[in-house]
Amino acid sequence: MKYILFLSFLISFTAHAQVAELKSEEILKLLPSEIDGYKATDEFKTRHIKIGTLTYTLCEKKFRKKDKYITLLLFDFAHAEIMYKQSMSTWNKVRPVESDSIVLRSVAFANCEGWESYLRHTNQSQIFIGICGRFFLNMTGDKVLLEDLKAVLDRVPIDQFPR
Repeated sequence: MKYILFLSFLISFTAHAQVAELKSEEILKLLPSEIDGYKATDEFKTRHIKIGTLTYTLCEKKFRKKDKYITLLLFDFAHAEIMYKQSMSTWNKVRPVESDSIVLRSVAFANCEGWESYLRHTNQSQIFIGICGRFFLNMTGDKVLLEDLKAVLDRVPIDQFPR
């Protein structure tokens, strides 16, 4: 009887244990507050979004340097695993391309995988990274070289993201 009670408690505890969602101030700290030579265009924003039983948090930071723009969007899909999987699977179907006009290739490093792209004729760059099976980072640069956007990614403290 003791084993049945213990097993019932364990199953109940496991069913209710969830990953803690980050608070607004915590998710804001995961992205750089400044980028060398750029100014923040707006107040940094966070939103908590609920769609049916799914909830996720979004952080948005925008920067400007004359006619150059960088936008950082960070999604915390702690309670929306299906949305994380859909975000990642969209890009798994894309084949790498490198030509005079476009670069589209996968990237991977510790606890992360994603894609980067660069359109040479419009000077637009993008980096999409899935982090720790939970976070999804979307970085876009308008009139920004891919190498410059990668330098911003280097300032994101990925090793400090919750697991």
